[in-house]
Amino acid sequence: MDSSTNFDTILLENFEFILSEVAGEDKDLQTGLYMHYAVLKINLFQRWGRTEDLEEAIEKGKHAVAETQEENKAYAGRLNNLGVMLESRYKRTGKIEDLEEAIRVARQAVNVTPEDYPDLAGRLSNLGNQLESRYERIGKMKDLEEAIRVAQQAVDVTPEDHPDLAGRLNNLGNKLGRRYERTGKMEDLEEAIRVARQAVDVTPEDYPDLAAWLNNLGNKLGRRYERTGKMEDLEEAIRVAWQAVDVTPEDHPDLAGRLNNLGNKLGCRYERTGKMEDLEEAIRVARQAVDVTPEDHPDLAGRLSNLGNKLESRYERTGKMEDLEEAIRVARQAVDVTPEDHPDLAGKLNNLGNKLESRYERTGKMEDLEEAIQVARQAVDVTPEDYPDLAALLNNLGNKLGRRYERTGKMEDLEEAIRVAQQAVDVTPGDHPDLAALLNNLGNKLESRYERTGKMEDLEEAIRVARQAVDVTPEDYPDLAAWLNNLGNKLGRRYERTGKMEDLEEAIRVAWQAVDVTPEDHPDLAGKLSNLGNKLSCRYERTGKMEDLEEAIRVARQAVDVTPEDHPDLAALLNNLGNKLGCRYERTGKMEDLEEAIRVAQQAVDVTPEDHPDLAGRLSNLGNKLESRYERTGKMEDLEEAIRVARQAVDVTPEDHPDLAGRLNNLGNKLESRYEHTEKMEDLEEAIRVAWQAVDVTPEDHPDLAGRLSNLGNKLGRQYERTGKMEDLEEAIQVTQQAWKCKNAAPFVRISASTLALQLLQSRGDFESAYNLSVEAINLLPYVHNRSLDRQDQQYVVSHFSGLATIACSLTLQTGRGPEAALGVLEQGRGVILSLLMDDRSDTSELKAAYPQLCRQYESLRLEVNKPAENITDNHMSRTASTSRVEAITKLEMCIRNIQQLPGFSQFHKSLTTKQMQSCSAEGSITVVNVTNLRSDAIIITADGFKVLPLPSLSAHQAKDWINQDLTTTSLRDRGRKNKVYHQFLSWLWHGCVRPVLDELHCYEQHSTKDLPRVWWIGTGLASSFPFHSAGDISVGATENAFYRVISSYTPTLKVLQYTRDRAGTGILPRCHPRKVVVITMPETPGASNLLRTRAESSEVIAAMEPFVSVKALECPDVVSAMAQLRECNVAHFACHGVSDPVDPSRSGLILRTAKTAAEEPRQDILSVREVSQAHLSQAEIAYLSACSTAQNRVIKLSDEVLHVVSGFQVAGFRHVVGCLWPSDDKVCVDVTKSFYSELSQGGTVSYNDRAIALALHKAVMKIRESKEYWKRPLFWAQYMHFGA
Repeated sequence: MDSSTNFDTILLENFEFILSEVAGEDKDLQTGLYMHYAVLKINLFQRWGRTEDLEEAIEKGKHAVAETQEENKAYAGRLNNLGVMLESRYKRTGKIEDLEEAIRVARQAVNVTPEDYPDLAGRLSNLGNQLESRYERIGKMKDLEEAIRVAQQAVDVTPEDHPDLAGRLNNLGNKLGRRYERTGKMEDLEEAIRVARQAVDVTPEDYPDLAAWLNNLGNKLGRRYERTGKMEDLEEAIRVAWQAVDVTPEDHPDLAGRLNNLGNKLGCRYERTGKMEDLEEAIRVARQAVDVTPEDHPDLAGRLSNLGNKLESRYERTGKMEDLEEAIRVARQAVDVTPEDHPDLAGKLNNLGNKLESRYERTGKMEDLEEAIQVARQAVDVTPEDYPDLAALLNNLGNKLGRRYERTGKMEDLEEAIRVAQQAVDVTPGDHPDLAALLNNLGNKLESRYERTGKMEDLEEAIRVARQAVDVTPEDYPDLAAWLNNLGNKLGRRYERTGKMEDLEEAIRVAWQAVDVTPEDHPDLAGKLSNLGNKLSCRYERTGKMEDLEEAIRVARQAVDVTPEDHPDLAALLNNLGNKLGCRYERTGKMEDLEEAIRVAQQAVDVTPEDHPDLAGRLSNLGNKLESRYERTGKMEDLEEAIRVARQAVDVTPEDHPDLAGRLNNLGNKLESRYEHTEKMEDLEEAIRVAWQAVDVTPEDHPDLAGRLSNLGNKLGRQYERTGKMEDLEEAIQVTQQAWKCKNAAPFVRISASTLALQLLQSRGDFESAYNLSVEAINLLPYVHNRSLDRQDQQYVVSHFSGLATIACSLTLQTGRGPEAALGVLEQGRGVILSLLMDDRSDTSELKAAYPQLCRQYESLRLEVNKPAENITDNHMSRTASTSRVEAITKLEMCIRNIQQLPGFSQFHKSLTTKQMQSCSAEGSITVVNVTNLRSDAIIITADGFKVLPLPSLSAHQAKDWINQDLTTTSLRDRGRKNKVYHQFLSWLWHGCVRPVLDELHCYEQHSTKDLPRVWWIGTGLASSFPFHSAGDISVGATENAFYRVISSYTPTLKVLQYTRDRAGTGILPRCHPRKVVVITMPETPGASNLLRTRAESSEVIAAMEPFVSVKALECPDVVSAMAQLRECNVAHFACHGVSDPVDPSRSGLILRTAKTAAEEPRQDILSVREVSQAHLSQAEIAYLSACSTAQNRVIKLSDEVLHVVSGFQVAGFRHVVGCLWPSDDKVCVDVTKSFYSELSQGGTVSYNDRAIALALHKAVMKIRESKEYWKRPLFWAQYMHFGA
């Protein structure tokens, strides 16, 4: 069909004349001219895109085929050409009948071509291309499989040195790439890249088609980059794309297309690295592609569309509206130059709609969103039902409808959005690679409907399709992270609704997975980090684990840090960070956290447009933080601003919005705070009204209902206090009890509700209901306090139960249930942290004898759970270690439950039985003093049984007054006054408590200390730090005090007393095993005052003990050295500073120092309660702690945990511990020490039993007390206490 250019021109201009004058009656020549003319016309169409050229080409081509006999050698070639023409018309019009006919004639062309005919390969190649086009249209895999098969056949029949081999390899590679896009099988992509490379390799460097093969190779490398994220693939793709451009002449018609592809790859690199130079270059080459494309070229629309996409990307980065405006302008131009019947019109409309949507997001102008929806609808409407891109167009339409729903709240938009998203899923084949994305979007819309309506079926379906999206996505697919992230969000949402921990745990697991599979330089990393932080924060709120909150803050900061200042998501990320900082402030009380929380919350509000749907939530959060600052500082301007922004948050929230309840709840709390300050009833009445509204719009099964009911109850209780109306009290009781019964609420919220309900029930005088509720609340404690929490978190959890055990004890007695039951609830609800520590080091000899294998399993698990945590810096390894520990804890707790089922072991790791409690009084009576607002009592345990002694003169009100005077903190100026007042306190304690108890026990004054009976004191709640042993009234005589009647000892709980009793008994050791005494003194402490008399203390201990025992004295040791000595000694004496931490009692301790190094001078270091209590000291007998406040717990909410330095030493194994409630005088310390050790070493040997140790301290303190210098100065001696057996 080759002819001279002149003849071709003449033929095109004078076809009818040439046909009649040249061909004449020669049918074969006529037919040949018809086909040659048709080929010339199709070439013109491909260049200029004129449909009249295409139609004439097909008309003449069909005539040529019809007039050609099958046996004619030209028949196959003419069929082949006609097939190409029909395929071209299909590509222009989208009419499937053209494609079907093209395939039919192409098959016919192949079938009539001999197997050894040189043109067979070309005809196979064309048939493969047409089958590939049909696959692209209807998605049937059999078309693609056949296309690959015939393309492979075309390659196979082409000689290795044939110039067309490269083109056929190129075609085969394209089809393999297409199959990869459908199935996701990497072997197809790898094979596609291999044959594309082969096509390049077999092509000479100066061959004109080399640029095309390079271009296609670059596309496939780009595809592999999209799958694996490997930058080397993208770099090579860009390199070969540049090479394709470089070897293409400037006037070549394909230059524009290759520039276009290069620009796309540069755009990909920008999306990965964020480097603006890549985006700038991508825009430059995209502009060049547009500029070198003729205005009437059919590909101009596509190139304009791509340029618009890159301009939109630059807008998203810089926020410059001129980029977005130009992007919209060129997208409109792309639509305008696309014929109405062109199959690509839908795609161009779709792109225009996306850019209009972006402008709406920026400006909030509804006309942009309306037009975006209109063109998205148009894109769907012009797309045939069987067109493969229909799903994507439906998906985008659904997204825009969803956006309009977010703005207007109209449910019809959301319903349609769900409908079209479902339609997009339905028309997508099950093995299509885009199915996951469509499922993901459908799930998001179902989640939105759940958020609006609260219907659980929507959330369940959202989770199901989100799981499906994850399941159909290969593990190495770059979008897997996004699908995991969204699945995690939906699981988190279900947890928020149902409170099921398994949902939250899975949500955290998949959120971590989403973060882990996201490259560090990926722009979506921030969002995934933020979502992970939210879930960790949820778990913290549920369990109180501080490590979760710290990690949540860390990842939230990271999310903010990796986000550009002009990024539209910055506000949301700041909002999340602020919430987490606010949580940490609530936990630690550190003002710097609250100030930063307010600052970032304000920043989040400031960068949020006024009409943004998330503005309400951010205002609400800012208001909460301002309220917190008001509560801390008392500044009314903070509260007024908090109310103002809380009102604004409510006002801009639609009435049917699921977050309205939370915002009403927050507003109500702030109004209540203002009422407390101003006492204006209108504030309280409005607070109650909005609190009721918050409750009314909260679904019955929502986990936040409990908190909202509790808040409402609190406000109704306030109104009852103000008005005295019983209906307010009844209503308050009803809603708080309802809050307690919300089983799916966070335990801390339920406990708070129960505490309020208990107060209200007592106000009504309904002690029976109050008792039942108190016991139910205490029974919740084991479910939230467990081994999975570290010590700090255990303290946080237990602090929510503060006072519950003491009021339950009073209610037990008030309802006539007897002292045994009252002690039972006290033991169950007090000292729970100490109880767990003791359980994990309890004696297992009986279990070992009865069930040796189970005992070995228990001890192995106990060892694994309690081993010190390693300092792992790698996040993944740290999470793995944490998971392993959680699994070990689960196994240990299951093992304990199994042991408790065995005969004789039902009380294993449980509270003491009545019999066990009574057995603790074998060496002397035990008195538990319980003081509450309801009543005050002493519960006395003796060998004869249990007895309750009401203490009406020991009122809670008076106890609080004495405690609030802070008499034990003195200065030289007020020490005299406070000593005098403290005597008054001791007199009150004597007459109100100690004397009535001792009278009840028939413990009267004895002339000899040898005859004094022993009494163990346990103070609970307000009485937890009362010095019962020092109580007395000096106004009626020197002997009217506890010292002349009993030897006093203390124990935190009965279980601790039993634990210390179960330690190996003490007695005279053989000479071959002398006792070891360690004396640790700190005469000089970095950063603290000198204690020079501690050297004298050390001398007194050595003088009294050294002739009989081994004494090792350490002066100014570091913590490690001190702990090493504790593990070896029987008796430990510390003379140093002590500290009682006001926030975290486990950080209380003895102040030592760090070791001196060449690089650093020693600094303060603390031998803490936490560190001591982790030790297992098998030889420990006596710890004498001559240090400040070692028996003091300054954290009021943890008063019943009795966590202080003394109890830490008890748990570690010391059977006896001497400690102080407050600081003492240095000279008195020396005198008491001297007397104590001298008493122990009487008779020429160190021989003592339990009574002797308690008596030694009794005598030493009594000696100071009776001296003329100190008898009127109780603050010098009343603090010394003996704890233990």
